[in-house]
Amino acid sequence: MKDTVVINKEKSCYIATIIGVIALIASIALFVYDYQLEKRAVNITATITTIDYDKGEPQATVKYSVERETYRQKVIVLEDKEYNIGDGFEIKYDMNNPGKLIENEHHLIYLPLLGISILILLISIPKTKKILKKNSNIKYLKTKGLYLNGTIQDIIINNNGKKVKGVFPYKLRCKYLNPTDQQEYLFESVDTYINLNEIMMKYHNKEVLVYIDKQNTANYYVDLDSLLPQAQLIDVAELMGEKKKNDQSTDSTNEGAAETKNEEKDNTETTETK
Repeated sequence: MKDTVVINKEKSCYIATIIGVIALIASIALFVYDYQLEKRAVNITATITTIDYDKGEPQATVKYSVERETYRQKVIVLEDKEYNIGDGFEIKYDMNNPGKLIENEHHLIYLPLLGISILILLISIPKTKKILKKNSNIKYLKTKGLYLNGTIQDIIINNNGKKVKGVFPYKLRCKYLNPTDQQEYLFESVDTYINLNEIMMKYHNKEVLVYIDKQNTANYYVDLDSLLPQAQLIDVAELMGEKKKNDQSTDSTNEGAAETKNEEKDNTETTETK
């Protein structure tokens, strides 16, 4: 039984966490890259040789010398500041490659990116952990827990749940009477946005499968998939009876095999005596 609302919520949470992690890695990578550039950067005052204010971003050609070698590079100048030919202009060049200017202003990118990634992760990680824990617990209960058939009591609308498109989620309540001590147990399903009333009216269900932790009966899972006709409910008493019968059959087979082996041994000893 696919609850598309719940599935989409979980997918959105996973996607948000992945985006947050990628953004965090990208911001750290840009910070490291900027740091490495800064370590190689050499500050120097170049001389403006030409200025062009006609382009979208005003540009200037600057000239500087490194170890008797002269270099000319184009740089972006500020529009709100007036420059003249011959003015000094602060630049950074790469010590390993003097002809390459360094413009390490990636902090304008990685600082906002870092803040956004942290905000996303602070919101999504707790939700993702909760979803993973819930799914892991369901898997544990289905594989390691006890299972029983709970008698359906009623379908309720959880007014405390989160509304989706103006609709509150549904819950199913069921009970189980332990034949051993006549103790009654009550169980509630997780929230679902599938109309359980329609499911009940369509298939006339009376029982639902419940998985319980052997060590803690408060830890359980009501399997709403068992409301569908293709899901076969398990008769716990019958299953235990078949298991006991199989164990007895195995014991009888082992005893028969042992008797046959003893008879063969006796016959061998008789033959040797003769």
